[in-house]
Amino acid sequence: MNRNDAFALVCQYTQSDSLRKHMLAVEAAMRAYARKFGDDEDKWGIVGLLHDFDYERWPNPPDHPLKGAEILAQHGYPEDVFYAIKSHADYLTDYPRRSVTPCFDRFDMCMQDVLVHPPAYLGQAEEPTDPATITLGIHKNP
Repeated sequence: MNRNDAFALVCQYTQSDSLRKHMLAVEAAMRAYARKFGDDEDKWGIVGLLHDFDYERWPNPPDHPLKGAEILAQHGYPEDVFYAIKSHADYLTDYPRRSVTPCFDRFDMCMQDVLVHPPAYLGQAEEPTDPATITLGIHKNP
C-alpha cells in the first residue's frame, strides 16, 4: 500500500477535477488529524485520498463505497483501510466510525461542499433559491 498506487486508482476511476481536488484535500486533512492523534499518517492519508474514488462510477448507495471497497480488497489494501472508507457512509450501519473517522467525516462533508459543489460567493455557482440547499453556511448546487 503506497500513495502512488492509491493516486493511480483515483486517476483511473475519477475524471472530475473537482472530485480529485476534494479527495486530495481530504487526504491532507486526514494526514494532519493522524499526526495530531499519533496515528499512521500514511495510512490515514491514503484513506482520505481513496474515500470517494468509486463515486463517479457508482454514486448511489450502497454501491458507493461498497464497490470501491471490493476494488481495494482486490488490490490488497488492508481491511482497516476499506473499513474506514465504508464507515464514512452513514447509511452503512454495519460499519460504525472508529479512530479518527469522525474527523474524517466532518472534514469530508465540508470539502465536498467547497470543492465538488463550489460556493456561489466564488462566482462558480448559482445562488440557491431553496433554503434546503444551504448547509453549514456554504451554498451547494441543487
